[in-house]
Amino acid sequence: MLPGPHADLLRKMPWLSPTKTRYDRVRLLEAAGRARTRGRRRKAAALYAEVLRVEPENDVLRRRIALLLAQSGKLERAAEHYRIATRNLARKGFDAQACGVYHEALTFLPRDASLWLGLADLKAARGSLVDAVSLLKEGRAKQRGRRRRADAVQLLVRAHDLDPADLDVGIDLARLLRRTGDRAAALRVLNRLAVEAPGSAPRRILAAQALTAPTLMHAWCWLVADTTSHAASG
Repeated sequence: MLPGPHADLLRKMPWLSPTKTRYDRVRLLEAAGRARTRGRRRKAAALYAEVLRVEPENDVLRRRIALLLAQSGKLERAAEHYRIATRNLARKGFDAQACGVYHEALTFLPRDASLWLGLADLKAARGSLVDAVSLLKEGRAKQRGRRRRADAVQLLVRAHDLDPADLDVGIDLARLLRRTGDRAAALRVLNRLAVEAPGSAPRRILAAQALTAPTLMHAWCWLVADTTSHAASG
């Protein structure tokens, strides 16, 4: 055993300690590959994570870990890795790869509103507004029930901002806002919709306004629109 002063020096310089485990990237990757081949996903993910701690910007490795965790049922941890990977890839300008990671993540986490929002924002940033709104509608369809209402509203708000003339989005958003008790916000959405899409099914907009704020004015406007519609069809 080393004398006291030397032992203290060794403790202060851990890289000189004979018990210090040397980082061996090749060994870890090979061991992780073997574990993955044998179906030991959690062990493989843990071994890849050791490499990731040294290479936090390795997005390929992070995506691999996320997939292994998702396949193992560790969805919350997988979602965290997927979000970091997509954020890193988008920041580096690799939008196509980021989209691919988003789509993979959504196969395991179809109700994760943040993933739908992230993918839609990426599409919108690339100028694909139609695709972005379509994705937000698809994500909203996954949010069913009272517990998912807040996520559904969040997705619809973003879709309404991207395309304020989309009738289905606006009326659906107003309906959910009304159910949460925020009638003022619901009316703002419908009033904006009436301006942005004046010739698109006014009766639907007026009917939604009448449900949101049942006043004589809204009822009268709905009746006038209904009469006009029947006269035109006759």
